[in-house]
Amino acid sequence: MTKTVMITGGTGFIGSHVIESLLNNKNEVILIKRSFSDIWRINNFLEDIRTYDIDKIPLQDAFKDEDIDGILHLATYYTKKHSINDISPLIQSNVEFPSKLLDLATENNLDFFINTGTFSEYAKNPIPLNENSKIIPSNLYSATKGSFENILKTYSFHNDIKSATLRLFSPYGPRDDEMKIIPYLIINALKNNSVKLSQGLQKLDFVYVMDIANAYLKTVELINNFDEYNTFNIGGGFPYSIRDIVSIIEELSGCEIDKRWGSLFEEPSVIYSDINKTKELLDWSPSFSIHQGLSETIKYYRDKYDL
Repeated sequence: MTKTVMITGGTGFIGSHVIESLLNNKNEVILIKRSFSDIWRINNFLEDIRTYDIDKIPLQDAFKDEDIDGILHLATYYTKKHSINDISPLIQSNVEFPSKLLDLATENNLDFFINTGTFSEYAKNPIPLNENSKIIPSNLYSATKGSFENILKTYSFHNDIKSATLRLFSPYGPRDDEMKIIPYLIINALKNNSVKLSQGLQKLDFVYVMDIANAYLKTVELINNFDEYNTFNIGGGFPYSIRDIVSIIEELSGCEIDKRWGSLFEEPSVIYSDINKTKELLDWSPSFSIHQGLSETIKYYRDKYDL
C-alpha cells in the first residue's frame, strides 16, 4: 500500500537514498528542507517530490496542504566534539525542531513518526550492543539524540501515533561525505594519494546505505503492527577493523594504498550490533555484504571522478 511520507534530512547522504527508495516503491514524498539546502544528491528525482522550505513558510503549512500518513525524521546537527557555539544548534536541531514536528504530527492525527538514532548513544560495553544495552551517550550530539527519543516515547504513550527509532551503526555508500573514512580511503586509493590513518585497530559495524534505506521502508510498512514504541538496531552485526576495510578496498579496486599508519590518534575500540530484534520484528537484515557494498561504492567514485 502506497503512503504519503514527509521526510526531513532528505538532502543528506542517507536521506537521499531513503527518498529514492520511497519513490521506487510508489510512495508520495514531501520533503521538509531550507531554501539554502544543497540539493545535489536529489537533483535526479527532485521533480518527483513536493518540497517546503521552512525558513520561508511556517512548518504548519505543509500539514494544512498535504494529506500525510507519517514522518521519517533524519535531519540532524552533528559534531563529534562540540564547542560552546555548537550547543544551541545541537539542541535546536536535534531536540526542539523534531519536538515541534512531532507535536504537529499528533495534532494532525498522523499515523506514524519514525526517528533516527545513533549507536553512539550506547555504552561501549558489553558487546554486541542490543536495544536494551545501557545508554551512556558518548558526546553531546548523542545525548541530544537520546533526549528526543525520550520525548518521542512520551508522545507515543499518551497519543495515538505509532513511533519507532532506528539506531544506525556506521553507514557508508555512494553520495557520502567524502571526509568520512570509507570515501576518503577509496578516493585516495583511486588517485594514488597517500592516506593518514590511526593504527587502524578500532573495529566498527559498517552497514551499506541501501540496506539502511530498506530498513526505513520496512518500518513504514510494518509500524502499524506494533502496539508500543520500539527501537531497532540497523547494522551489519559484525565488526571490521579499519585495517580490514583498507585491505578489502585494495583488493576490490586493484590499487595499493600508500598508508601512513599511526599518523592520527584514535583510541582502539570494538563496536557492533545485535540485530536479532530487527530481524524478528522488521524482517530486515543486510542484503549487501561488506565486499558487495564496497564494490558498489568504489564503482560510484570511479564514475564520479572518471578514474
